[in-house]
Amino acid sequence: MDEAEVEHDGITRLVAELEDMSAGDDLYDAKVTVLGEYVKHHVHEEENEMFPKVKKAKVDTAALGEAITARKAELQEEA
Repeated sequence: MDEAEVEHDGITRLVAELEDMSAGDDLYDAKVTVLGEYVKHHVHEEENEMFPKVKKAKVDTAALGEAITARKAELQEEA
């Protein structure tokens, strides 16, 4: 989970940097490429490592999803 958190932070930072850039800027293409690689790697880990563990642990994913959605709404209201 620590690795996933670091990956999320890296993706968030790259997206923020790209939002402040233009396609012709130095390193723009490189950052887009790295962002794509981060996302592909992260999705692969979730699908092949994390999700099977969740299924095995019999987590109520519907309830978890509702809790995450509610918390996201709370945080957005605070922001």
